[in-house]
Amino acid sequence: MKKQLLLSCLMLSSMATFAQTVLWDGETYDLGSRGGCWDDGAPTVVTNPDQSGINTSAKCLSFTMTSGSKVVKVPFRDWIQPNLAGNRRISLMIKRAGNSNVNIEISDPTDGSAGYWEKAAAWYGGSGSWQKVVLDFSTNTAMNDFPGVMTITASTDDVTADEMVYIDNIVVEPLPTVNGTPLKDITDGSLTGDLTLTGSWMKGDCQNTDGGWVPVTYNDFETLAAKISPNVTSVDFRGTILKDVYNALGGVNPNILTYADQTFDGSNVIANGATAQLDLNEGFAFKAKEGFTAEKVTMTRAMADGNNTICLPFATTAAELGATNIATYGSSSTANGITTVNFNIASSVAANTPMITDGATASATQEFAGKTIVATPASLGTTFVGVYAPQSATNLWGIDSNEFKLGGTDATINAFHAYLTPAAGAKSMVFSIGDPTGISSLSQAANTLVDVYTVTGAQVRSQVSAGNATNGLAKGIYVINNKKVIVR
Repeated sequence: MKKQLLLSCLMLSSMATFAQTVLWDGETYDLGSRGGCWDDGAPTVVTNPDQSGINTSAKCLSFTMTSGSKVVKVPFRDWIQPNLAGNRRISLMIKRAGNSNVNIEISDPTDGSAGYWEKAAAWYGGSGSWQKVVLDFSTNTAMNDFPGVMTITASTDDVTADEMVYIDNIVVEPLPTVNGTPLKDITDGSLTGDLTLTGSWMKGDCQNTDGGWVPVTYNDFETLAAKISPNVTSVDFRGTILKDVYNALGGVNPNILTYADQTFDGSNVIANGATAQLDLNEGFAFKAKEGFTAEKVTMTRAMADGNNTICLPFATTAAELGATNIATYGSSSTANGITTVNFNIASSVAANTPMITDGATASATQEFAGKTIVATPASLGTTFVGVYAPQSATNLWGIDSNEFKLGGTDATINAFHAYLTPAAGAKSMVFSIGDPTGISSLSQAANTLVDVYTVTGAQVRSQVSAGNATNGLAKGIYVINNKKVIVR
């Protein structure tokens, strides 16, 4: 007999707002009754022998399985005419001493169509504990939405000794939906923004046993990953039924935030307002629709020696960024084509506030601990603007090689950076950090001619293009357009 493993890592939420189609539930029947079932196996409604695990129901169905009797039959047409509405996953709770495949047969449709016997089997490995067994009938092509009888074979193996079997909570699992649309109806790569999920989301396998045993594998999380675009920033699993859940979305956008009722494997999983690991990557979009805490943050962002623009969803200090100082926008003015910008040194910078570093050390990744992530506001600044998604930087002033440079036609800027908006008539940008009379960096439009002097007043160059003003100069301090400029 082919054995199909079914992991029992189940996360069942009491917050579910969607409707399940209940096919059988012990709570609706009297103790000692047959529970509406046929006589096969002599089923009886009994007190749940173990309410400490995943099945806390007070009552369930029991029958004695023997070598000649392994079946219990639940009719629907006499007391319920369920409409599966396209759903093809049926689950039940089962508890028995041995491990084996459980086989389900659906037949006798209630809508008057021709009879059928659609069969599927899944592995029970609970060894005496309650386990939720899920059967996926998506490959049983003859099955329609109106089943009349369910036959449950508690073991597909030989039974050498009589054994008590307990069954409960037979339900049709609701379809997984995204923002109200069934997952199966969504075009690959089309989803963007914040996603709210409903229904049941599952990963697993079973067998189509209509003829020979044919494996059936299902993975809603992998399917969802194929449906999203890199512009998806959050996925909300709260209130859904989850089975064997994991974060499958990082390969599309590593910044995606996954909100859930309970934590599960993978980074960026936020449960009860907290995550153990938050990964951020400058090459992808980011947005926090809600605030939360992160034990550890790993950011993949190219930091250069010296000056960098940066904007983060949490408060930070210069020491955490490996810089001498960090500073926020103070003021700016433009005269004769030169924009002068002053930045104010800060001991720390609040979340979602663009800043500039001074004296930073080059790094490819940065680590932070114990951070409070603040929900992303509608705006990340006005004159000095933070960026949380890669975008065009054409005609925007951004830091490059410790200078503010005007973005050309193909210029781009990544997430967790910042830019200065151009002032009218500006051809060059001069900035100071902390002391407006101190050393500044300079970037001029290429067609602007400037003179270069030493700090003692000796002219070094005359009427050279601004773009090449410092090329080839020895390390030191120079005066260009009445501003001190450092050449490192």
